[in-house]
Amino acid sequence: MAYRRIIEAGKDVADKLAALQAKEVQYLPHSPGGYDSERLCAFQQKLAQSGYIEAEIVKSFYGFSVRYASGLQNFGLIFSARSKQVDGTLEGAIDAAKKWQAADPTRRFVSRMVEE
Repeated sequence: MAYRRIIEAGKDVADKLAALQAKEVQYLPHSPGGYDSERLCAFQQKLAQSGYIEAEIVKSFYGFSVRYASGLQNFGLIFSARSKQVDGTLEGAIDAAKKWQAADPTRRFVSRMVEE
């Protein structure tokens, strides 16, 4: 089963950061994850320090929630279906995530993984 990431909000930010990553982080097809891990970590830390944040919509036993997409923020929940911060539907999570992204539209974006 294959997955691909789609951008739900902040596509311009996601595109900008993808272009920066392509310039600054060497792609290594034979390494785990495909990137030079030390450069990737340094790049991600630099982005986080500049205020760039990605959130992702994820599905759990309780329904769809929104969490930080990076270990730099400990993959912490932004909106939890379990805590009833969102209603657990995909539509509810997308709506909450879009509102979160709109609070800082030049530095936030939201993604989710979908099956192909």
